[in-house]
Amino acid sequence: MQGKRLATMLATCMLACAAGAAYAQKAKNTLRIGLVEPISSMILYDGPNPEVGMFSRGLFDPLLCFDNRTGKFAPNLASSWKWLDDQSWS
Repeated sequence: MQGKRLATMLATCMLACAAGAAYAQKAKNTLRIGLVEPISSMILYDGPNPEVGMFSRGLFDPLLCFDNRTGKFAPNLASSWKWLDDQSWS
């Protein structure tokens, strides 16, 4: 049984090595991304798919961001804010 498994793995490796290198198409500095489903809205609340989240984070900036080095919130779009209570900012 183990000999069959070894022969199968060896044959698979030989086929992988025999195949040529795969090159991505370069078309005038254009980034092409394949998606499973079309994106109907760029707003995350309208379409909570992973694809929407990936693109909306690249388009919309949050008011605050979390600084991993300091462990605190830092301004991103907001110039100032204050804590109203443990769960609210103003």
